[in-house]
Amino acid sequence: PSILNPYDEYALTKMLEMRSEGDEVIVFTMGPPQARDAMVKCLELGADEAYLITDRAFAGADVWATARALTAFILKFVPDADLYVFGRQAIDGDTGQVPYEVAAQLGVQQFAYTEGLTRDGDGFIAVQDYGDTRRTCRVPRGSVVSFGAVDPNGSLPTISGYLRARGMEVREVDRVAIGLGVYSVGLKGSMTKIVSTR
Repeated sequence: PSILNPYDEYALTKMLEMRSEGDEVIVFTMGPPQARDAMVKCLELGADEAYLITDRAFAGADVWATARALTAFILKFVPDADLYVFGRQAIDGDTGQVPYEVAAQLGVQQFAYTEGLTRDGDGFIAVQDYGDTRRTCRVPRGSVVSFGAVDPNGSLPTISGYLRARGMEVREVDRVAIGLGVYSVGLKGSMTKIVSTR
């Protein structure tokens, strides 16, 4: 069944924990229509808005084509966000490269394997865990941050969060809405092709 990716769920809970008065947490994903359920869960957990980037033309997208669609969405719908936050990787594809390709396409800094994030003046301070090395660094606004952990217990929405989400819309956005042609998305827009698998 389609579920909210645990890495993304962890990243969302971190953003909700540090949300201040006036902040908005906007969630989005690229996927088939059933990915709407994951966006509803994000709303139940406390997100303010949710977008599902969905189009049959997105099918078969590799890392580059996925990042291109996400970047096009960001530039059109949330170009001035303080941060672009991702989980480390998807649990079905497992490449772990999409956040960094989005950062490259946006031309912004990237911060991987983040385990903690706090506000610091006009930016943020990230603590990154690379296994044998921990690093603390300053994160400028507009950067891409990916969280490397999961909460093994997951997150449960409150009853008020559940009820609140019932009245909220998950907005659907297709390739035309983000300004991409059919040959720049999905399998046709991918740089890699899987010829065979054994």
